[in-house]
Amino acid sequence: MKREGARRIGKRGPRIKVRIDHALSRWFGWSMQHPALVILAALLAAAGALHFTIHHLRINTYPGNVLSDALPWRQDKLAFERAFPTFRDSIVVVIDAPTPDQADLYGKDQPQGAKSHEHH
Repeated sequence: MKREGARRIGKRGPRIKVRIDHALSRWFGWSMQHPALVILAALLAAAGALHFTIHHLRINTYPGNVLSDALPWRQDKLAFERAFPTFRDSIVVVIDAPTPDQADLYGKDQPQGAKSHEHH
């Protein structure tokens, strides 16, 4: 009488399990006898992984390098940048004050090296 849903294990199934158990037992025994080598191997593996990470993995979140230039909105943005190159890589600060003189006073306190374009 067979049980339904019971999985049949082939003839090799038990032998492979015994081989895996034997290999793991040998590895465990060797590791217990040579702890310094195991720690050294782990440190070398960690150093190798760190070296690989530093020299080969990069994170770039700039959308221009991540998104395709074939997208319609990217094409519009690139056309805008070509048409108005002065607006590229710039920060615009608007100083709002009750009078133009007060705005000029606030604008004079801007960081050194910042360009001033006065529009009244």
